[in-house]
Amino acid sequence: APDPAAGGSEPVPGVEEEDTEPEGIPFGAGVNFDRAFVVELVRRYAEAGGGVSLAHEWQTSLPSESDAACGIRWVLEAGVGSCATVGSEAAACAAAELLGSGLISWEKLSCALAKLIEPGDGEELDAEVVFCATIVQTLREELFSPVALSALPTKRGRAWRLL
Repeated sequence: APDPAAGGSEPVPGVEEEDTEPEGIPFGAGVNFDRAFVVELVRRYAEAGGGVSLAHEWQTSLPSESDAACGIRWVLEAGVGSCATVGSEAAACAAAELLGSGLISWEKLSCALAKLIEPGDGEELDAEVVFCATIVQTLREELFSPVALSALPTKRGRAWRLL
């Protein structure tokens, strides 16, 4: 496993290499379940104000467990930083819809949230906004689980700031 002190990161459960794109699974007209597909799906969901069935299209793509673990991270990352394709609220709503539809588990979402707020990418503040928006959205939709707290950083001050 990579050394976090050396700039690496802990592996995501169910994913052999954190930065390795999962093998795409073809569906429809040659579309693969990859970062580009997920980001486009979230963008369309955000533009339609939730009218596009994110859960249906996600399910239709038949992601493996590994793909889903990467996919939920990509959903959250779509709302982070200067290259964000959607706002933090849209990313949070998309994550909550997938959680509420049973297509991702709290364990996968918690791992993705923890990865999102890892220091070092220079966009910690944007990542924290998406983290908080996701927690708030799950509370609004009565989906919250204490498992979410496992995503909090170990540094006490930063954890309190997120809470």
